[in-house]
Amino acid sequence: MGLFSRRRADGLALRRALPERSLPALVAAMGFLAALALG
Repeated sequence: MGLFSRRRADGLALRRALPERSLPALVAAMGFLAALALG
C-alpha cells in the first residue's frame, strides 16, 4: 500500500511538471511501469 501511494505522489508531481498535452504519454508510461512492477 505504501509503495502504491508513493507512486501516486510521484505521478501527481509529474502531472504538475508536464504540460497537459503530454498526459496521454504519461498515462502510457505509468501503465508500462505498473506492468513491469506487477510482472
